[in-house]
Amino acid sequence: MKKNLQLSLALLASIAIYGQEYDACGNIETVPYSTNFSSFLPSCWDEADYATITDGPSVFGTGGWAVDGFNNNGTTGAVKTRVRWAGKKDWLISPYLDITPASSTGSYSVSWDMAFAGHLGTTFQPLAADDELHLLIKKQGATEVWTSIAVYDDTTVLDDAGETIIIEIPAAYNGSVIQLAFWIDEGTNGYNAGDGTYSDVDLSIDNFQVIETTAANSCDPVADLDEDFSSVIEPNLPDCWVSLIGTTAVNDDAEISSQSLYANSASNALVIFSLENANDTTDESIILVSPEISNLSLGTHSLSFYAFSENDDIIVGTLSDPNDASTFTALETVELSNDYSADGNYVEYNVDFTGYTGTNSYIGFKHPRIEDTPSFIYLDDITWQVDSSLSIGDSIEDKDIKIYPRITSENVYVEGFEFQSANVFTLTGQKIAVQFSGSMIYTNKLSSGMYIVQLTDLNGNNYTGKFIKN
Repeated sequence: MKKNLQLSLALLASIAIYGQEYDACGNIETVPYSTNFSSFLPSCWDEADYATITDGPSVFGTGGWAVDGFNNNGTTGAVKTRVRWAGKKDWLISPYLDITPASSTGSYSVSWDMAFAGHLGTTFQPLAADDELHLLIKKQGATEVWTSIAVYDDTTVLDDAGETIIIEIPAAYNGSVIQLAFWIDEGTNGYNAGDGTYSDVDLSIDNFQVIETTAANSCDPVADLDEDFSSVIEPNLPDCWVSLIGTTAVNDDAEISSQSLYANSASNALVIFSLENANDTTDESIILVSPEISNLSLGTHSLSFYAFSENDDIIVGTLSDPNDASTFTALETVELSNDYSADGNYVEYNVDFTGYTGTNSYIGFKHPRIEDTPSFIYLDDITWQVDSSLSIGDSIEDKDIKIYPRITSENVYVEGFEFQSANVFTLTGQKIAVQFSGSMIYTNKLSSGMYIVQLTDLNGNNYTGKFIKN
């Protein structure tokens, strides 16, 4: 059965290479784009032979790719190359793809089915130690560079039937016309039939597609979060979560993705990976951004999450724009447990937002980027909920102040606090106009539900409490 393959972060590469500007037919395809390789080559695709990634493709129209059945099942419907000879370097190049209609919260992914099998067989066989398959990307333009965003080698393991690979296109390419390519390097060692020293692998590819993975402006503000990342196919993020990575950070190896390895609960966790080059003096951001939160400044909620890291802390803050790192304001640096083990070692952390009075509406988790040090931060089970310390009717400042009755079908009263103004909010942050007289607040017309009441006296002192309206 085909399934999603989580690409090990250790295999990710960011190799910048210059390549000749080339397009097989001059067309620019729109996204979503897909081809099932029912014909070879598909419209506006091309191949090139014996071209290194340093030089880029220059001689087109020949190569080691050919039509065949996927994973040697049948003889048509997929593309295949035989990986056995020394020194072969073959390109399979897509048309130009327009991802300029990217929404402010949009992201794009490329996916394809892939299988490695022994020559003419259907059982998985790994590549040889010096063989590699790269997925490359470049922007349109003769001076633009090819960049490797995924690498598969002798450590890659696939199901016998093949698997579906899903790779998120780095955010730095949003708003561009791009081109993608598969590049196979057969290394320096050829196949030795006599002693079987080197592998002879049929590499199949099918069902190639590029899609927008987050719809434009489809995310409504939320009043609470309970995210365990179990609803996504790795390495994607849940809807309305944003991976905010600067351009230099992309080139230095940086990624935010879901993966099943080391999940604290359910099936997936979230990993933030960074390797900053020691020669890079820029302060690029790597920030995981939450969906928009409607009640961030209401003063009633707290943030909870589970995390561990081998050598990092994490900076929790807020943003006004989920796509602009410059709007990030740090709230607290959380010192993470570095008791790293093979199975992970999660610790629960809490960040108190009850005193937050800012105007931002997004929560950000920022990687500190330790210079020239590979680092992983694992996050799971992120929640945004009413702070448990704000029990119904109790003051966050004075336990002698009371709102009663705690559960009512009529009006509520305040004892022990002479207030001059009263504001009532729903748990989603919506302000409800109410009137009051003396110690009584007129709540009898409110709909059923839980409410937050904020009171202020003549000296500017505040009291916050809760009640339930039947």
